[in-house]
Amino acid sequence: MTPTDNTQPRQVLVGNVIGNAKWNSFFLTAIGVCVLTSACDGFDSAVFGVATPLLIKALNVTPAQVGVLASWGMAGMLVGAFLFGILGDVLGRKKALMLCSGIFCLFTGLCGFTQGFTQFAIIRFIAGVGLAGLGPNAGALMAEYCPTKLRSSVVPFLSWGIMVGSIMVSLVGIFLVSRYGWRVLFFTSFILLALLFIQAIALPDTMSHLIKTGKSKTIATILHRADPAFIASADDSYQLGKAEAGKMSFGKLFAPEFRANTLLFCGILFCTYFIMWGLTMWLPKLMMQVGSSYTLALWFNIIFFVGALGGIPVSSYLAYRMPIKRLINWLYLVCAISVALLWVKVSIYLTVVLLLVGGGSLQMVMGLLTAYTAQSYPLPVRSRALGVIWVVGRAGSIVSPILLGALVHAGVRIQIDFGVMALPCLVGILLSSFTKDYTRIGLPEQAQGKEMVAAAAKA
Repeated sequence: MTPTDNTQPRQVLVGNVIGNAKWNSFFLTAIGVCVLTSACDGFDSAVFGVATPLLIKALNVTPAQVGVLASWGMAGMLVGAFLFGILGDVLGRKKALMLCSGIFCLFTGLCGFTQGFTQFAIIRFIAGVGLAGLGPNAGALMAEYCPTKLRSSVVPFLSWGIMVGSIMVSLVGIFLVSRYGWRVLFFTSFILLALLFIQAIALPDTMSHLIKTGKSKTIATILHRADPAFIASADDSYQLGKAEAGKMSFGKLFAPEFRANTLLFCGILFCTYFIMWGLTMWLPKLMMQVGSSYTLALWFNIIFFVGALGGIPVSSYLAYRMPIKRLINWLYLVCAISVALLWVKVSIYLTVVLLLVGGGSLQMVMGLLTAYTAQSYPLPVRSRALGVIWVVGRAGSIVSPILLGALVHAGVRIQIDFGVMALPCLVGILLSSFTKDYTRIGLPEQAQGKEMVAAAAKA
């Protein structure tokens, strides 16, 4: 795109410049930082699973009480998902993401200094407030700063960082806990504070915020980095596309064209987080009940997350070649079968295969849902939409630790424990089947625009 000799200000649709650009180092850096940031989410999802067997003894609590303790963090996430979904649109997603990262890393580390149940619960709640804003804002930034054709394939890589954080915690549990105790698990999060410097230097802010605040030079620089062929002019007028512009209101999420998807996505995320947090928190403990030692149970934990690491590139490849909704449903089914059979003690090799397949399919679903949801709403309300949906979804991560903790405490059969975690996959398939796939038909405004162009061409 080059300047013209026209004296009228050139109107530049920033979304078109970014969406039509070719993949380059700018996109790789922005997306890489978002993926790295998501390691916080993985750290949190795994730390309680690794620490649970130790906390039961250290704090002298029952499995049911540990489930409640973990849910305090999830309750904080409900507040944080709501709060930072709004702040991401109002203050800019970059600032919101940095604030979330700082709160989570600091207060998770402080959990290691706590001495009792109540103190732990309060600090855990505050850490959860920060953590909840990471997913919506990182996912929205990834969807924005990625060429349009690659979004469904690239955004799922956000889950890759989650797996890195989870594996890191499990390795700390294997090699350091025996020497330094359970508190070292939480102290490790202080290392993640380095993310703040990386985010400040490498991340661009969202275009809607930059346009709103009139930062034309910053916009021009970002657009040139995204597409080196774009040459800015002093009189350029930067604008959002029709589907990207509009009022940032909650009412937009429940407009006729979005209402059904909003409600369905809430239910789908609830099911997914129920499975995710149930497995990541209770998998080591349940594998110990099947007959594994604490160390072997942690290795099984790592195998589960390694399966997710390997599955994400596969889902990215498939998402580029088949409808994302259909792919999500098939992966849900694979996950349900794998998780339901984890109690079978035929051989250690079967357990490894089930963990690899179950972990891979579950994380593929999580990543694809982020991409699917993010592309189902116009840009100005994208963070807010993800925030609202994540509020309800995070409720699944509150219910799951408490319910499974109660089941473990009650001593029910292990088949029931794994069956309870597999059932939401089937519910997710049902809900997903009723969603309207805007990744295929385009957002309502875009579809209308295409129809008008087609009509004009025929005329």
